[in-house]
Amino acid sequence: MGSCSNKSENTKQGIIKVKTPGKPVLTEPSDNLEKDIKPENLKDLEQSRQIERMNSQMKIEMDNLVRNLSKTKDVMQIKAFSKVKSTQNITEAASAIVTSPNKTHSDIELIRKCLAKHFLLGQLMETQIKEMINGMKLFTMEAGKNVFQERQSGNLFFIIASGTLEVYISGEKVNTLEQGMSFGEGALLQNVPRAATINTITECTLWGLDRETFRKVVAELNAANFEENMKIIENTSIFAELTYDQKEALVESLSIINFEPGCNITKEGDSGDLMYIIKEGNAVCTKEGAELCRFSKGECFGEQALFFKTARSATITALDNVKCLSLASETLSQVLGSHLQAIIYKNSLRLAIKSSKYLKKLSKMQEELLIRSMSIGDFSQDTVIIPSGTGKNSDIIIPLKGELKGPNGTIRALKVIGETEIIENSTETWTSDVIANSNTTIGYISRALFEEAIGGKYSDCVGNNSKIRLLKSVPLFRTLTTEQYNGIIKALRLGEYGDGQTIFEENDPGESLFIIKSGMVDIKKKGNYIRSISKNDYFGERSILFSSPRTATAIAKGRVIVWVLFRADFLLVINDKIRYNLVKRIELQDETIKMQDLKIVKLLGKGMTGIVFLAVHKHKKLLYALKTVHRQKIYEYNMYHGIQLERDILLQLDHTFIMKLVKTFKDKKRIYFLTEYVRGMDLFDVIRAMNFICEKHARFFVGSLMLVLEDLHEKSIVYRDLKPENVVVDDEGYLKLIDFGTAKFIKGRTFSVLGTPQYMAPEVIMGTGYTVSADLWSLGIMMFEFLFGYVPFGECDTDPVVVYEKVLERNIDYPNIPNNVYVEARDLCEQLLSKNPIMRNGGSSEILKKHKWFTGFDWELLISRQELPPYVPKLSKIEKDVEKALESLQNIDDIIGKEEGFAIENFDDDRYEWSKYLENFAGIY
Repeated sequence: MGSCSNKSENTKQGIIKVKTPGKPVLTEPSDNLEKDIKPENLKDLEQSRQIERMNSQMKIEMDNLVRNLSKTKDVMQIKAFSKVKSTQNITEAASAIVTSPNKTHSDIELIRKCLAKHFLLGQLMETQIKEMINGMKLFTMEAGKNVFQERQSGNLFFIIASGTLEVYISGEKVNTLEQGMSFGEGALLQNVPRAATINTITECTLWGLDRETFRKVVAELNAANFEENMKIIENTSIFAELTYDQKEALVESLSIINFEPGCNITKEGDSGDLMYIIKEGNAVCTKEGAELCRFSKGECFGEQALFFKTARSATITALDNVKCLSLASETLSQVLGSHLQAIIYKNSLRLAIKSSKYLKKLSKMQEELLIRSMSIGDFSQDTVIIPSGTGKNSDIIIPLKGELKGPNGTIRALKVIGETEIIENSTETWTSDVIANSNTTIGYISRALFEEAIGGKYSDCVGNNSKIRLLKSVPLFRTLTTEQYNGIIKALRLGEYGDGQTIFEENDPGESLFIIKSGMVDIKKKGNYIRSISKNDYFGERSILFSSPRTATAIAKGRVIVWVLFRADFLLVINDKIRYNLVKRIELQDETIKMQDLKIVKLLGKGMTGIVFLAVHKHKKLLYALKTVHRQKIYEYNMYHGIQLERDILLQLDHTFIMKLVKTFKDKKRIYFLTEYVRGMDLFDVIRAMNFICEKHARFFVGSLMLVLEDLHEKSIVYRDLKPENVVVDDEGYLKLIDFGTAKFIKGRTFSVLGTPQYMAPEVIMGTGYTVSADLWSLGIMMFEFLFGYVPFGECDTDPVVVYEKVLERNIDYPNIPNNVYVEARDLCEQLLSKNPIMRNGGSSEILKKHKWFTGFDWELLISRQELPPYVPKLSKIEKDVEKALESLQNIDDIIGKEEGFAIENFDDDRYEWSKYLENFAGIY
């Protein structure tokens, strides 16, 4: 799956990657047929490999030729849905007699032995293996019968209980399979075509498992196991102060160890760095042979060794079969970043800050910087913490453990001392010593360091925080820099209106934007009430760019105070580049556009279900991409939920590096997505055209994608198919993420296996449940590809199952380069490609953006599209095509129908309950 970038003597030569638009799984699958192959079959195996290589090369050359012939410079923006037709369910092993007999001991052992040797199935938990064995059915087949056909959709995984089978690829016999071997495992993960034909030679019995049963077993048991382990961590007192994310990180890092009755779990005097939590069973604790206590489910021991790596002070012995969750000190350090106690103290500081009258108003970044800047110290009882006569505005002090005794009584833990005096600039002093009432731990920071951490005087910083948050709520301002925000804040003016007073009238000249500070405003159009807006809402935003007439009347409902930004002041703050980008963005917010306003310029692309056209507005001459999906296709491909979900997700997004949805329509034949027209080249093609990508240019690409994922993840959206083919480099050189057909709103964990194999995270492949951090793995793969010219797992493999195996092994194949080259880059790659999902962002997106590799990188210039792009595509001119379309007489329905290539009249809405599935798509009939 490699690119042509960075090709040199020090890097691996990549292969041509075949691009099939719209398909998450790009390559032909080939079931793993090499398990337990006997020596006499080695010749057949070699022939199989030769045929696979020939077929793979032929496919690459043919697909690449087709791709180049059909490729246009104007890359389509929305790719078609790719799902298997609901009307094409093909039965595998159709001639088999299928039964569910009780399995004998030898049956179970044969299945267990086969599963244990499998790269994917061998990693399952014991309970999952038992459920899989229970769910397997027996397929009895006569000699000379077909199990499944090459290129047929697959759903079943088989283990050979008896008999012999033969394997054919492209009509040639390539292998023979016997008892104890397995085949078809790719079908358990995804609905991908079979890469070979399997026929019985003799009468055979096969143990078969379908994908639905497998996914259910894996998902349900992993979800239940995760919840159970999370409850255990939450009920373990030493972890009580951790955040949910930190607890989740620990759950992801736990290992399970089983002990038989009488086995020592720990032994007195031994060194150890493992902590144990009993999940099942009971254990006894003895010291020098004497029983001290007993442990049961949910209780932990060994934490002293975990924190301090001390020798075991007692022996713990299993009384019955004991299942323990174990956690190593090294793992703890990797997951939490430092000593557990320090983490707990930092979390306590965070809790105290959020409970503080003043400090809770800090931004997330200011809060994080304050916590990092605070010192933590331990003090014994009666130690003087603050000497008499010290100014109360000199330090901020927070007791974290224990209590302090001051002139006005006891100061309890998590009480913030000194914040009021610093913020209000008090000149008071302490009239007596403040001492530790017991052994005490405190967090403290001087006034000077406090102001340095938050970025200046509290009143200035916090005052601007609220205004910046307010300005960021206006989509128009989201890409501005901090300097520009501060400039706008200085330009804001306060305005006040009495009840019933008109703020402006429809058709008045527009010269200002209003943001409501307090009160409520009624919006009316042609005398008719439209809506009411209140605190923090805004109106009149088009006026500061276009000076256009007001399109509605705004009337104060009660006393109203507003922030007013005048157009002249705003234009002084921003430069021409920013203004140009803002004008383009605001034009995409035209909710009045109708299908009748559009003309088709040309076809941009076709998928299995959707067709994308370039369209132009008849009057404004603005360009759009119009995706059409026939209702018959939606029915055939069972896309009701998916197409509604894509719309819901796109409506949530308004980011400069994400394709913008303008509006959706529907009629009796089709649904339509009208989107921003992103004119450019696929990132897939750009990284080949560039040939060599230096670290500076890689930072531009990776940084842009990090900002995109930050926005998606903050909205609880997981993308699930991040790869170069789903990113367009636009006509100015900036990235645009497209194709949201696999994206999903996520709460908690999800289990669907989606994506492109070389870019899929291990937890996605395993089906153990994943969150938005799966996207960060994909970003890590892309970063590696930018820098080294090939993907780290499965570069030359066309079989998804082989790729999955390499991903799960996680042996990153770096090129042969000196150790002092790409040091920070490799460190970030390792972090993003961590098997523990929680560790990929280092704790938050802000921390990830502060990685050493990004030292000196200007994030604000990037988001405001002022950072110089490394590559600007050279695109063909389309002005003549646009003019021709504007001058033509068109029937859009005829144009679309001709490209669809099938004749279906109006679809039966009532029969298929379209109002239920697509009720939110605006009608145009």
